[in-house]
Amino acid sequence: MLPRGTRYACVFDSTTNTLTLYVNAVSTATATVDTNPGTVAGDAPQFFIGAFLLSQVFFVGSMDDVRLYSRALSQSDVAVVMAST
Repeated sequence: MLPRGTRYACVFDSTTNTLTLYVNAVSTATATVDTNPGTVAGDAPQFFIGAFLLSQVFFVGSMDDVRLYSRALSQSDVAVVMAST
């Protein structure tokens, strides 16, 4: 179980194919991925939050304040967003 009051953000940077996980606005992990996870618009692959596309693995719990941006947020952007919620 995740601690209450902890804020998480995952940022995908398509220019470097890098995922960065932020916990309370601090970068805690990065990973390079082999492919672009897709886009939300157009005829792109399906986009899922809380589910793994290729299996029946689903997030169990609840999420609130889910946001999507058209660009990769910087660490300072993430800090501003987390401070405002």
